[in-house]
Amino acid sequence: MDHKIMLVEGHPVYGPWLKGFLKGLTFKNVTLVSSGKAALSKSSRETFDLYVVSAVLPDMDGVKFCTKLLASGGKKCIVLTGLFEEEKRVQQFYTLGVDRVLAKKEKDMRSLQKAIEELLLLTTCVS
Repeated sequence: MDHKIMLVEGHPVYGPWLKGFLKGLTFKNVTLVSSGKAALSKSSRETFDLYVVSAVLPDMDGVKFCTKLLASGGKKCIVLTGLFEEEKRVQQFYTLGVDRVLAKKEKDMRSLQKAIEELLLLTTCVS
């Protein structure tokens, strides 16, 4: 598929694994970026159809990153978290305009796959 996805994940094992998962879903254009600062810089120069972002980045908090990323609007974003997030923090992501906040589950990625299908594939079919 021709959709451009930016994966923002600082974990040295999970990031490449997740990129492989997305490519296995037939997304050919997946860019892995390991820090918030690098992701913001790249997104200012390129357009992506979807951002899949870790709630915890090595150089900044996920809320701060999403605040900067989504400030201009018009971006689709999924936040993945491996931590138990308080409802207040999850609400912060949604208030910023994040489309989904999902738990990282290495053994069961159906929720991520479903969210991607809803945000990219189903909207493409309707358009």
